[in-house]
Amino acid sequence: MAQNLNRKEVLGGLLHRIGNYSPAQFDQDFNQRLIIQKTIYLMQQFDLYIGYDFNWYLRGPYSPDLTRDSYQILRRYGELPKIGFADLEAEARFQRFLAFTSRRLHDHDWLEAVASIHYLHKRTSNNDPETIYRRITAKMPTLNRKLFDESWAHLNSFGLLEATN
Repeated sequence: MAQNLNRKEVLGGLLHRIGNYSPAQFDQDFNQRLIIQKTIYLMQQFDLYIGYDFNWYLRGPYSPDLTRDSYQILRRYGELPKIGFADLEAEARFQRFLAFTSRRLHDHDWLEAVASIHYLHKRTSNNDPETIYRRITAKMPTLNRKLFDESWAHLNSFGLLEATN
């Protein structure tokens, strides 16, 4: 990434590469905003921190700064170029993130489930699947067990549910 870009420009350039940010829909569609929240949260879990901190909110991990920046790039999005990582290891991690999300980039339910599972697994002392499932469904009762189990397995297959101490 170019050193002289600000956080919003980095966000816009990476969203161009990821391909699931639609400025035309973002302002009007809650699910589009949810997709961006979960996409950037997950991307940062591949050791690609671009400056957004997340807290647990109604629908999983949420960053107010990301919401603000996403709205601010709406009008300039078409002017922002795709950006890559100059560091080859960081670019490889980005490619791994793209492989992780490859077929589900526009699936807000899946992104929400995966991001929420990961967030709670990383931040709770009792991080077994049953505890996390109960905790998520307490806030998101529409999450079904099949999607939870598939999401857990996918996270595990990418090594994102390593034991925490």
